[in-house]
Amino acid sequence: MATFDHLDAETAELAERSVDERLASIVSYRFCNYPAADLLLDKLEVLFYNVAPGQQRGMAIFGPSGLGKSWLVKHFAVHTHPLFRTQQGVVVHPVVFVPLPPHFKDIRDLEEVVLNAMGAYRHGWGDDSPRALIQRLAKDMHVRMFIFDDIQHFLLQKRDFRRKLFDWLKYLLNESDITVVIAGLAEVAEYMDKEDQLRTRFETLMLPSWKVGPAFAQFVGNFERTFPLHRSSNLADQKMQRAILTTSRGITRVLVQQLMDASLFAIDQGLERIDDRLLNVSSTHPKVLLRARKRALVAYRKHTLGGTQALLLFPELERELLTLDDDSLSSQLNLNFLEGRDDAAQLSIH
Repeated sequence: MATFDHLDAETAELAERSVDERLASIVSYRFCNYPAADLLLDKLEVLFYNVAPGQQRGMAIFGPSGLGKSWLVKHFAVHTHPLFRTQQGVVVHPVVFVPLPPHFKDIRDLEEVVLNAMGAYRHGWGDDSPRALIQRLAKDMHVRMFIFDDIQHFLLQKRDFRRKLFDWLKYLLNESDITVVIAGLAEVAEYMDKEDQLRTRFETLMLPSWKVGPAFAQFVGNFERTFPLHRSSNLADQKMQRAILTTSRGITRVLVQQLMDASLFAIDQGLERIDDRLLNVSSTHPKVLLRARKRALVAYRKHTLGGTQALLLFPELERELLTLDDDSLSSQLNLNFLEGRDDAAQLSIH
């Protein structure tokens, strides 16, 4: 039995399974931590459990564009404290994640966005005012925290209306005894510094940009340990860190997609590790990568629904899997540069 010391225990077991199962695991949800993320999530957890009346304080999370702020706060809302239903049938929504649109006509627009995030759509409002309904639903659903993402969109509004939007957040924090978290670009921090009423109500956490070093090494290393590749890719090495940051421009969403694409490609083509030249495989071999993505997504749907149920609901899955499997040999690439042979450095399709 092979040993996979570069993988965590669960992924090492998965590495022994079929190609389709391994591909399906690549496209499934994963969360990989790093120091700044750990600090942020710890602070959110403390705020979440601070239920003493009158002691709620907001939190403001800022950082450069593309750093993954939305990913972190949505992870906290959707995966750490998800909506659930009790045995008595009560719907509990502990953390309400509110993505803010770029424009509002009035305060009622903002209140409608919040209500939609709580699952209360317009046809179910009755005669209640939106503000009163938010208060009632928050109590009924045991809401402990609101997270407003893309708070920089408030700054796009006219000056007087912008102040009203921030005043509404202060009202929510003061009157509901529910923690309010805002997340967005660093430019909002400059605005809040000039507003005493905001500065004193929100603790600020500034997330740093990615750079080569221990924090980024931990982040990409954790990803590598969850990809069921048979060989180590050494993503935490400084050379690979630099390559990943260069090709992704330091944008978290882009680099995560690049690593997933490279892993899909490496498994599908039998390479079993990520080389820096695979970071741009979506550009160098788009058709082969799309076939691998399709194979992974079909396998994922079959896996998540259960084989029998999936084929009942989507009978085309069996045909797709057979077709993709038959196509696999015809699309194999000559990638022996990964074996260290410089004479084969240029990718070529047989």
